[in-house]
Amino acid sequence: PYAGESYANNQPSYEGMQQYLNDYVAWSADKGQSYWFMMYDTTVSYTGAEYEKHFGLFGTDMKPHVNIPQCPNPNQQYRLRRD
Repeated sequence: PYAGESYANNQPSYEGMQQYLNDYVAWSADKGQSYWFMMYDTTVSYTGAEYEKHFGLFGTDMKPHVNIPQCPNPNQQYRLRRD
């Protein structure tokens, strides 16, 4: 998360969230399919922790919190899901 309380020696920050997203994109480049949990922030914390509201790539106002990196695997970048 980029805001809220610290948890298990993790400090919420925009920089940390950006680094995590960059690392996730690099890690998932050779995976068949991957999934990022939170597209948008939430206004409700079901655990009571403030940081639970701040995991979204975009805010509740639909503005981005991070820069979305390019996928390092060009074959996967434009792949569409086909079930």
